[in-house]
Amino acid sequence: MLVCVPAVAAPSQAARIARIEKDLGPVGMIDSTYQQPPPATRQPQLATGYLRTGQAVEGRYHTYPEMAAAGLWTTPTDLAKWAIALERAHNGETSPLMSQASAKTMLTPGLGHWGIGVEVEGQGDDLRFTHGGDDWGFKANLVAWPKGERAIVGMANGDAGMQVVMELMQAVAREYGWSGWSPQIIDAVALSPAQMSDYAGSYGKGLAKVAVDGGSLEVSYGGVTVELIALGGDKFLADNDGDTIPVSFIRGSDGKVSGLSALGVPMIPHDP
Repeated sequence: MLVCVPAVAAPSQAARIARIEKDLGPVGMIDSTYQQPPPATRQPQLATGYLRTGQAVEGRYHTYPEMAAAGLWTTPTDLAKWAIALERAHNGETSPLMSQASAKTMLTPGLGHWGIGVEVEGQGDDLRFTHGGDDWGFKANLVAWPKGERAIVGMANGDAGMQVVMELMQAVAREYGWSGWSPQIIDAVALSPAQMSDYAGSYGKGLAKVAVDGGSLEVSYGGVTVELIALGGDKFLADNDGDTIPVSFIRGSDGKVSGLSALGVPMIPHDP
């Protein structure tokens, strides 16, 4: 569901695409391509991306310049086949994808719990790897467990689709008793109007804006507005369609809010 590279590929680019796609067939990914734009024979299969407003993405989908990060058109079934091929290699079984040594290296967590190309969580029988997809008008997520060679993939052709994707994936994991993918239960803290107004304001010269809307606190960033769920102690979760992002407010020596940070990134100062 992801698109990229220039509409007309140079010969060297076409050659690279051909080499990459040679590895898709043996894995069983018969409904996947890196061709940009996808050929006419593929057009009836392509989903149209939709914005949060309900409008279709101009031209049905956006073409990105990053082929590796946003260039694969695929289906949940094909992506699950890739994940299972990786798991089989990791488990020492014959796999057309890679060797066991390469698979183990790929699924060894490093900086920020990331392996090579995928985020790695858990250990032993609970080892699992995940990766999300987020392009204009499309959302996707994958989680896979090498133990038992299991995988769940969800995709949606809408910017507001991640909540549906996560609900469906969690339902599958709950039905089969697969660990580490249960819904996150949040014990929210109630804030008074005065406490909420303490956080309201502009941050980073308008980069982020926090406002009180009725009885809730919201943050706007990059054209998206989401609710801030209070956890206490100036800590919040930004609820972005089921994808929760940690947000913290920082106070100066005078006790007043001086900035905020999200996902551990450097503090965004509070504007005067």
